[in-house]
Amino acid sequence: MIARDEAPASATTLLRQADAPALLLGPAVTCYVDAITYAAEHHLPAQVKDSIDAAGAKHGLDRADAWPTLRSHLVLVAANGHDPVEVVNQAVALGPLDHARDPAAVIDYRLDLTQANNRTRGPLPWLPGIPTQLLDDPTWKTYLSGRYQLTRQLADETRHRATANTPRWAQDLYGLDPALVADIQQWRAAHQTPDTDLRPTGAPQFSGAEHDAQRRLDRALETSQAGIREWLPKITAAAPACAGDPSLPAFAAHLANLARHRPELEQQLADAAGLGPLPLDHPADALRYRITDLIHQEDEMARREAASIKRARQTHPQPPPPMHGPRHGHDRGISI
Repeated sequence: MIARDEAPASATTLLRQADAPALLLGPAVTCYVDAITYAAEHHLPAQVKDSIDAAGAKHGLDRADAWPTLRSHLVLVAANGHDPVEVVNQAVALGPLDHARDPAAVIDYRLDLTQANNRTRGPLPWLPGIPTQLLDDPTWKTYLSGRYQLTRQLADETRHRATANTPRWAQDLYGLDPALVADIQQWRAAHQTPDTDLRPTGAPQFSGAEHDAQRRLDRALETSQAGIREWLPKITAAAPACAGDPSLPAFAAHLANLARHRPELEQQLADAAGLGPLPLDHPADALRYRITDLIHQEDEMARREAASIKRARQTHPQPPPPMHGPRHGHDRGISI
């Protein structure tokens, strides 16, 4: 809510945004995925869709919150020529669902739609390609191909312009490989991650292909700099709840920069972690806030102590040095 308002935008701003691929990529991705899903739903015969619903009911998936998402993905699986019922059975056989809060979400995570199509890949590595049966359908081929090409074009333009300015999330990550910055900027634009979200890859993604793609980017960040590699294990040792947090690389880089001038930083990290349990959401950000507050308190105490010493010296000034008159010893006189 803080990042958005209803304030009217000027014509200049609207024109600039209309030409900004990073702002257009996210909506293009959404339209592409919606388009191939809608087309597949209307292309498949009723008996195939009925078999998907029957498989969902058989395994108790149709009562789960994630069932609509899983069902739409099974529709794409079927439109690629695979048997969706067999795919569900194989995914269920990978592990029990008895203790899953949302079994449909678990099954959906086990699917990889990027591997369902042997003719085309998606416009981005984590997106599915156009289903093979729709490529042979004249009703849908031209429209979906246009959506695909637009998404691919915006993704390429976003990546090309990504390194023009240092993004806010990278302010603590000095000297990053420009190619990695471009990959992350493309990811953020595709997921419409706002600039106010300082986690490099934004909110965690849970579908299989997206989760894997996000983890690869996070891992590339974690190994990109010596300071990050040094401080990541220190953070997770002091606060295990931070493990896996997308904000962790930026936090580690921040501590690495602070450590150059604060030899006691590792102890301050331990003190901050020891203040109590961290929240489940954004644990690294919460720990960063704690350690920043501790540093501020210690700096404030040091300033007050220095000011107190200065006042004490002004109240009790040192006595002046003794005055010595002119010397009249035997060595004084005029040589004639």
